[in-house]
Amino acid sequence: MQIRPTCGAVTARRLFLGVLILLVAACQSAKAPDAQGPVGQISAAVAALPPRGPVSGLLQPSGSGTCYPWRQAFADMVMRLHTQMLVTGLTCDEAYGRPDLYGTYRQFTLANAETVRSAEQVTAARLGGLTAFDTYRSRLANAEALLAVEATPGTYCAARQARFRTMETGDFREYATALTMRQLSSLPNCDASPR
Repeated sequence: MQIRPTCGAVTARRLFLGVLILLVAACQSAKAPDAQGPVGQISAAVAALPPRGPVSGLLQPSGSGTCYPWRQAFADMVMRLHTQMLVTGLTCDEAYGRPDLYGTYRQFTLANAETVRSAEQVTAARLGGLTAFDTYRSRLANAEALLAVEATPGTYCAARQARFRTMETGDFREYATALTMRQLSSLPNCDASPR
């Protein structure tokens, strides 16, 4: 399947709407309003995270040098992949010539609900609760959406097409397991075997 290099205003509006929704969710989870608006509220929420793991370290690209225990590393990979699927679904319908690509993301989420839910629970426990998890998830989505905008949607969609197709048609749990093993095996003294 060829990727069309154009990206219309409809796709840009969808991407903007998705990022806006995630920002609002992050702002609602912040405890104290900040005079600087949503950005200040998100910063305050991140600063209030417990010392179990700084968000800046959590948002490093895969293979960042953090050797998490298997369950945590797998959960982190699932969250990252699910977020990439979301942003691709919101951004790439025109580029892939599939008008209901977001619907494909929704079907994928339903089909993999148990894996995603488990990863959410493990990640929330690691971060110290749902408020911290919501902030983490919003930051993942915002970073991915920003990548799509900065790279241009056409470039982003071309780069994500094989991954989207693999997750859409293959065994998501197996794919996430393989990527987690690859990530952990790239780190010194890190056990990459699933348990």
